[in-house]
Amino acid sequence: MKRSFLASAAVGLAVLAGAAVAVVVLRGADTTTVGAVWTADAEQIYGRDFAQFRSPVGGSEYDSDDLGVVEVDGTIVTLIGLPNPRSYQLDSAILVGIDSATGDVRWKSPAEGLGGCAYEPVDGDIVCYSGLADIEPALITYDAATGDSDRYPTAFGDTAFGMTVSDGRVFLIEGNAEDNDVRVHAGSVADVDEGWARSFDVGDAWESVPPQPIQVSGELGIVPMGFGSVVFDVSDGRELWSGAYPECFTPPELRGDTALVTETDCDTGDTTAVRSVTRAGTTLIADSGSTVSQSRSGPDAPIVIGTTAYDSGGGTLFTSALLSQVVASTSETIVVQDSAGSTSQTVGLDARTGEEKWRSDNGGLYSGIIELDGSSALSVDGLSVEAIDLGSGDVVWTAPLETNSGTGAGVSSVWPVESGVVVNSGQTMTIVPRPVG
Repeated sequence: MKRSFLASAAVGLAVLAGAAVAVVVLRGADTTTVGAVWTADAEQIYGRDFAQFRSPVGGSEYDSDDLGVVEVDGTIVTLIGLPNPRSYQLDSAILVGIDSATGDVRWKSPAEGLGGCAYEPVDGDIVCYSGLADIEPALITYDAATGDSDRYPTAFGDTAFGMTVSDGRVFLIEGNAEDNDVRVHAGSVADVDEGWARSFDVGDAWESVPPQPIQVSGELGIVPMGFGSVVFDVSDGRELWSGAYPECFTPPELRGDTALVTETDCDTGDTTAVRSVTRAGTTLIADSGSTVSQSRSGPDAPIVIGTTAYDSGGGTLFTSALLSQVVASTSETIVVQDSAGSTSQTVGLDARTGEEKWRSDNGGLYSGIIELDGSSALSVDGLSVEAIDLGSGDVVWTAPLETNSGTGAGVSSVWPVESGVVVNSGQTMTIVPRPVG
């Protein structure tokens, strides 16, 4: 989603109250209020000591330690439960809906034994799947506005271990990963097989299954496993690319409507080729340069491999030695680090020509980018959130991540949502809003 970060710079936090929800006011240099911040306490909302926030996506059957949240139409949905160090479970879990503007608790609903939930809602509902201990396996929905819950029985038993939602469609993966016997179902909440169901010969040891074992972007989906990975067409489940032991590769990464597959030398682990696979299954790019971990936003953002920037069709845009230290790529700007001099600098390159647009001496500013669009970025360094104009490299606004002690301690997760940035320590959750200007 496109966002505007043009707002007043130089803001500070001032704690006004300390209860289950502590209100914090964000003020600009001219002392006008530009937003409001609240802090919620898990123990006080839940009513018991040791209660902790957790991400709904990780489920409640086991303690995922994931501190992400889901926001739907102004409601932030989070899990709260009691981490059990002996069983590794999240005991007596509940889902909680919090008003993103005020921090008020809108609803609480029982949520024990959930296998996991999707980040994206369907018609205003959080969509989850039941865990292994549930004797009646089902998809479970929670109305984000009220917390009301419904169950939709599934026909494949208690074997689900991941799901995602894209454009209102549910994609669920189930089976036995350790036997390379997994199936993907695509359909609706009421009938998860409504579209199609496919079996794939991929898998992994259970302790190594990734937190998001199925991912969808545009026309492509991937199942990224250690014992084998597959790229599939989301319209019908048709396999486009697959790889398995003894081949050596890193799990594919979705980049808009393409998937990047990095092949490696089995002995050294060095990159031997990077391929961009399309819906048609063709290879647009075959490049022996190492790909650098990067953030990318939008289908028109270049794909950077080694020292070359490619367009989404596989055409070469430009080459530059600076691209070997790419940080982020958007449709307008590629952000790189330049470490050639005595001090590290951050450089913004034109995404189509490679021409230098700006240069900043703040070399670490862009290392913590958590969100991108075509012209802006949100970056976090553990002590503050900063909005950056990628056209000029300027910091548009800064919001310190202060706790009640003012030390910045306890910041474990920073999560961008529609209404702002959620800072979560497990025990407390704070939202820093997006200033409007």
